[in-house]
Amino acid sequence: MRIYCALLVIFLLSSVACSSKTTLHFYAAHLSQEEREEVKKNIDDEKFNVIVNTLPFPRDINDNAIVYAPSHNSRERLIPLMESLFKLGFDITTASLLSSNNHSFTENNIGLFLLPEHYIQAPLFKEINSYKIPLVNEYGSTNCTHTTILYLKEPDEFIIEINRWDTKKNDYSEEYIEGKWSLSKDNVIKLKQTSWQAPLMFKRSHYERTDLNGKTEGVKLTPIELTVLGQNRQKVNCIYTISIAM
Repeated sequence: MRIYCALLVIFLLSSVACSSKTTLHFYAAHLSQEEREEVKKNIDDEKFNVIVNTLPFPRDINDNAIVYAPSHNSRERLIPLMESLFKLGFDITTASLLSSNNHSFTENNIGLFLLPEHYIQAPLFKEINSYKIPLVNEYGSTNCTHTTILYLKEPDEFIIEINRWDTKKNDYSEEYIEGKWSLSKDNVIKLKQTSWQAPLMFKRSHYERTDLNGKTEGVKLTPIELTVLGQNRQKVNCIYTISIAM
């Protein structure tokens, strides 16, 4: 019954289909390698570009869940996806718009969180406001030309993922930029890459906002350098954010 309720929500919030692939971020930290491969094998690769990771779950996700941003292809993509997962024994009990704790996704990106049967997540902190968004995390761009995601990893590595629409292939092409990052005492994050003459610098700040979905708290990485940059740097010198629902 729960899966049908979730499907109904998606049905009401979706519209006309789009032909481009949707990037599916598959959080599989609690699944075995065999389970990950079985899930990935049953996801339609003509509709989804699946990226498997073992990043920690948000503390408020204690069951199978999907987190997504509304887009034109929500209905056509999510309903078959949830039905395929249901056949594998993964009943999606939650389909959340925009954010869940410290994970949020931009348009045409979906987060899939799966737990094995009988797995129990550690309980959520009693005071939700005590939760602090970790610096090492996944940040989505808000003003890049293309869909761009910044991953800050431990201890000091970063990956920038760029998803660019290729009209010739009628599909997204992916590009990755890797390098080192550091955080200064004045809350400035520096990204260094071997082909860059100088690092990209971002001011890290916190924000709160209230919209139709309620109150949200987040972290914003704002570019400091405003001078003309090389093409490879300019396309990733964007504002990056991550948020939690309060």
